[in-house]
Amino acid sequence: MDGTILYVDDDESNLTVLQAACSPEFTVLTATSAEAAMEILRREEVAVLLVDQRMPDMSGVEFFEATREDFPDTVRLLITAYSDLTDAVNAINRGQVRGYIRKPWEPEELKATLRGAIEIHETRHKVHELEQRLLDVERVYALGVAAAGVAHELRTPLQTLTTSLDLAGLRIAHLVAALELERPPRGEQVAAGR
Repeated sequence: MDGTILYVDDDESNLTVLQAACSPEFTVLTATSAEAAMEILRREEVAVLLVDQRMPDMSGVEFFEATREDFPDTVRLLITAYSDLTDAVNAINRGQVRGYIRKPWEPEELKATLRGAIEIHETRHKVHELEQRLLDVERVYALGVAAAGVAHELRTPLQTLTTSLDLAGLRIAHLVAALELERPPRGEQVAAGR
């Protein structure tokens, strides 16, 4: 399962423990501040953003609000102590967070939650790819419709032109035939010219 996880927590020991618990199944990047996390988000494709609610520079919910517009496909998980449950519920209800992980976490429960979040991220990417393909098909269809419209619009003047050329050809043939009838035979032309 592909997908990079970014864990943001101001407590470095929490970062180390979670990273060790998730290795080698997951690639976990870590940051001790919102600013450091933003730098990572700008340079790495992050599938899951796991953020501690209580940090000194901004809360996890505030960080999610700050990143939501620029990184809409990243799945957001809030990690919080039980006493922060109200913040977690509010964040989930406002649609900024896919779920929360309660501290202290159980390794297997954490891994299952991360697997599910990565699957959501992969599904979002597949949906975007399918949407892009659909847009491409719609563009090709629109071009086909436009080409058919142009062909239809050109058909009428071309039919008129073809009919006019056919009539002109008939008139020329009649004129040539009429001129040949009026013209004396070849031998008579030579005698008349002397």
